[in-house]
Amino acid sequence: MNRHQILIAEIPIQEGQASTSAAIAVGMDSIFLVAVGATLGVMAWLLRSMWFDYRERVHKVESQVADLGNKAVSAVTDLERDFLKLKAELPITYIRSDDFIRFVNTLDAKLDHLNRKLDGFMEVKKTHE
Repeated sequence: MNRHQILIAEIPIQEGQASTSAAIAVGMDSIFLVAVGATLGVMAWLLRSMWFDYRERVHKVESQVADLGNKAVSAVTDLERDFLKLKAELPITYIRSDDFIRFVNTLDAKLDHLNRKLDGFMEVKKTHE
């Protein structure tokens, strides 16, 4: 047995008339290979569990993004509806500046015409006094 082997057990073996014992020896390289295999197995199991956790998280994020997308579409639709409603109500509630200027000019013209009539009545009244 060399120095890199560990004695596990001695097993008696009978060959013909001579009885000898053989030692089952496990080399250090065998122990190293078992340790590497076990380590790789544990690492594979951890990577697989991490991969499934990652996939679950990705699916969760995808569903959240889809929900946010649906909410955004709904919000945009509501905004469009409100904007169209406002667009329909504005001419009823408010007046455009061009229309207001035209109205004020017409009102000024009427007041000037009324002022001229009143001035005419005042002159007629002064002449009769």
